[in-house]
Amino acid sequence: MLLIICMTAVFVICVLKLNAEPKAFFEANKSIDRATLLEKGTSFIHENIPDSAIAYFILASQGYNSPNLTEKDRSICAKALSNIGYVQIFYFNDYPAAYSAITSSNELATTYGYTHIQCINDINLGSIYSLNKDFDEAAQLYRRAFNTALQNQYNNQLIAAFVDLVDIYFYEKDDLQGMKTELHAFPVDSLPLSNSVTPYVRNVYRALKSVEASPKEAIHWLNLAKDSLVNVNKGERYRYNADYMISRILQHEGKPIPAANQLKQMVRDSAMQYNPDVESMAYLRISKYYNEAQIFDSAQHYKICYLEMNDSISTARKMMEVKDLKASHERQAFASEITRMTDAQIFQRRILTGICIALAIVLALLAAIVIKNRQLHSRNVELYMRNRELLELHDTGTSTETATTEGAFRENGKLMSGSDFMVELRKKILNIMESDEVFLPTFNSSRLATLCDTNTRYISGALAEMKEGGFPALLAETRVREAMRRLDGSDTQYANLTIEAIGESVGFKSRSTFSTAFKRVTGLTPNDYRRISIEKRNKGQNS
Repeated sequence: MLLIICMTAVFVICVLKLNAEPKAFFEANKSIDRATLLEKGTSFIHENIPDSAIAYFILASQGYNSPNLTEKDRSICAKALSNIGYVQIFYFNDYPAAYSAITSSNELATTYGYTHIQCINDINLGSIYSLNKDFDEAAQLYRRAFNTALQNQYNNQLIAAFVDLVDIYFYEKDDLQGMKTELHAFPVDSLPLSNSVTPYVRNVYRALKSVEASPKEAIHWLNLAKDSLVNVNKGERYRYNADYMISRILQHEGKPIPAANQLKQMVRDSAMQYNPDVESMAYLRISKYYNEAQIFDSAQHYKICYLEMNDSISTARKMMEVKDLKASHERQAFASEITRMTDAQIFQRRILTGICIALAIVLALLAAIVIKNRQLHSRNVELYMRNRELLELHDTGTSTETATTEGAFRENGKLMSGSDFMVELRKKILNIMESDEVFLPTFNSSRLATLCDTNTRYISGALAEMKEGGFPALLAETRVREAMRRLDGSDTQYANLTIEAIGESVGFKSRSTFSTAFKRVTGLTPNDYRRISIEKRNKGQNS
């Protein structure tokens, strides 16, 4: 009872612990379903509030590796992790955190066949490799995303992968022929008009198709591509790429000065938002073009501009690193806190489950004890009634057996061995000792008394003069006699049994007790007896 009270107290404490109030954000949002959390996070991305977006995405993705998630929950977790990676890349420049989130998303996407999410993840992973100047790996990921999008008609992802491949092969790898396969497979005429970048992509496609036959026409299409971005939000990146492609084409045409002027115009363009990375790279390319034109003074001037800009960028980045590191630490601490609280709830639920199971086991044990006690009580009542009947027969003298039993005692309480009752009891004992029951390991004086319809006191009295040593000696001698028969080889059934096995077959629980009893009765060990018996039998057969 005390155990039940203690376990109930622990149960109540755990319930109160579960209801204790954690952090405000977690408490306010922990009961919201994953789909709503994902939707809230996405709305904050559209509003350019990345910290709030990533907080909701972290909540939506909690427990993504649990085996008990529904199909819908797994899909939402994969999408939330993918969005975490996107925010970490393009808002916080935290590439390790982005890589970790995207690869976790890809584990779910690959396992459960979420090809759309996998396609988005490949594009975002390609961006990480591209930003870290690993253009071969980036191109491989973009190409895989392109093929996945093409096979499944994911038009928006197809456009993104195509633009990123063009960026790699024109801007970074200087390989105008590196994506012929994608150009041939690209369904330019079926692109969705709902995507604001579609006109730009179509013009770039036409430029790529005509670049070999007519570089001038390719430049015309690239200019049209730039013009199509007037109303495109954040279209500066695409304009930069178009200008770089035009400068590449002019360079390949042996016109380094026009190529340099194209990039200089790009840097001066007031419509362009200031981007130090783009400007720095433009200066480096302009310097390269002037070197090709052998205008070394200008080449040196722009090389100095590049170095100054690069040094300025490096200084600014170093100044921002501390701020970014602090922000990253705060985001990771927030994510860790949510994870800790979620894990604490899961752990507490497991404790409650364990307590409930333990309580159930205790209740089952108590029920078993009660049932066993009732059975014992019934047996005790039965024995009591039986003894009461015997006492009544003894008192009234109405039973011959009782009279005989009465005559079995002297006045001083000692048994009379010559009474009819004792003589009859010895016969019963001898008959039972000849049965196979005595060879059971559990056979004892209580069992013998039960078979004789009496009690152990009468058994002891009957055996007192019948066998020195009483019941134990009689039982051992009976078993040893049977063991001798089984050891002498006359019964083929036991010829191949070991000494220990024969001892067990007649009721001895161990070889040592068997050997001790056997030697006490026969003066020989079981092994010696078997050997002598076999030798005698063999001599008799030979003679």
